[in-house]
Amino acid sequence: MIVENLMKPLTLLVLLAALLTTRPGFAGTITVTPSIQTVETSRLLISWDTNHPEVVRNMVFKDYDETLSLAAAAYGADEFWGESLRGLSDPGFIQSFAIESQSWEVTAQSAAFVQVTITSQSAAQPAVQTRYTILADRPYFVVDRTILFSAVADTASYQAYVPLMPYITDYRALRWRDETGTLVLRGFCVLPCVVSSWDGHWVQQLRRGGPAQLELGVASIYPPTAVSGQPLVRGTDSMNQNGWAQPEVPAGSHTTDRTWSQLVSFTTAPDDLAALDALYAAYASGTALADVPRADAIAPLRLAVAPNPARGPATLAWTNPVAGKVTLDLLDVAGRRVARLLSGESPAGAQRATWDGRGADGARVAPGVYVARLVTPVGVSTTTIVRAN
Repeated sequence: MIVENLMKPLTLLVLLAALLTTRPGFAGTITVTPSIQTVETSRLLISWDTNHPEVVRNMVFKDYDETLSLAAAAYGADEFWGESLRGLSDPGFIQSFAIESQSWEVTAQSAAFVQVTITSQSAAQPAVQTRYTILADRPYFVVDRTILFSAVADTASYQAYVPLMPYITDYRALRWRDETGTLVLRGFCVLPCVVSSWDGHWVQQLRRGGPAQLELGVASIYPPTAVSGQPLVRGTDSMNQNGWAQPEVPAGSHTTDRTWSQLVSFTTAPDDLAALDALYAAYASGTALADVPRADAIAPLRLAVAPNPARGPATLAWTNPVAGKVTLDLLDVAGRRVARLLSGESPAGAQRATWDGRGADGARVAPGVYVARLVTPVGVSTTTIVRAN
C-alpha cells in the first residue's frame, strides 16, 4: 500500500513531464508577424482576420497536419473561434455586423511566449478584451477574456469563449467527467442541451479518423475558479454546425468587469485522459505557464484616481507588476474612447498619468461619468471618473 501511494504522484509527474516536453525535432520557436496578425510556433500557427481581429482565420496544429486549418473554412458574422455567446442563440457581445472599434496588439513577448490582446467594441454592447498567451513549444494556448460590464452593464446569461472545429471526420463527440468522476461521452446534440453535473475540469472535443488518419482532440481546460456542478451548455441555430459546449455564466446583474480563462489544448492522442488530468493540474498550479507572468500569481492590478469628482486635472495611479506594453484610455459610458493617455512600453513599479479633462480633439469633455481603462500584460483594471462643472 505504501509503494502504491508513492507511485501515484510519481506517475502524475512522469505524465506531466512528458506532456510539457518539446516534441523531438522541434526547437521551440516563436515568430510574430503583426502586419498579418499571425503567431507561429513549433507546434501551432494562429492567424486572426486583419479586418475582424476577433476572428481566428487560421488555426493549425502541426502535430496533426502541417497545413490543415482547424478554424472553419468559412465563417458567418457571428460564428468563429472564440466567440462570446449570450444565452443559447443570441449573437453575443461581439457582433461583427455592428463593430465600432477593434484592435490587435502584441502586449508582451519573450523568447518563451507572446501575448496578443484583442479589444472589440460592438454598438450598444460591453467591449470585449481577449488575451491569448501562446508558448513557443507547447501544444496549447491560454485565453483570458474580459467583458467590460463596468462601461456597459448587461443581465443576460453568456458563455465567454467558445472554441470551434469544422468537420474533419464523420465521427465527432464531446466528453467530460461528472461530479462523481464518471466519464461522460456524448455526440453533439442538435438542440440546446444543459448538463449540470460537470466536474469543472475539462471538456474535450473528439475527431475520430479512419485507419490511415490521425485522431484529434481539442480540450478546453479550466482553472479551479470553474465551480463543480456549473451548467455546461450547448446552443443551437447557426452554432450547431461546429460542435461546442461551454460553461454558462447565469443571467443576473453584470455591472463589473468579468474575466473568464481557459487553456485550449491540442493532441493526437485524445484517449490519453491521464495527460489531460495532468495538464489540468499543471494549469491549476501555474506550472503550465511557468515562464509567463499571471495576474492571479501577483498582487491585484488596481487603478486609482484623485481627486474624484474632478474639476481640474485628475491623477491616475497604479503599479505595474511587470514591464511591458500598457495602454490607458478614457471612455464614455457607452464604451467609446474619449482620450488615450498612454500607449507604449512601461517599466515595472509605481506609475501615474494625468487627465486634464480634455478629449482627443483638445476640447473639454462634458460634465458626467467617464471610465478609465488600464490594460497591462497581466490584466485589465477600470475605474470611474466624475467630471464636475
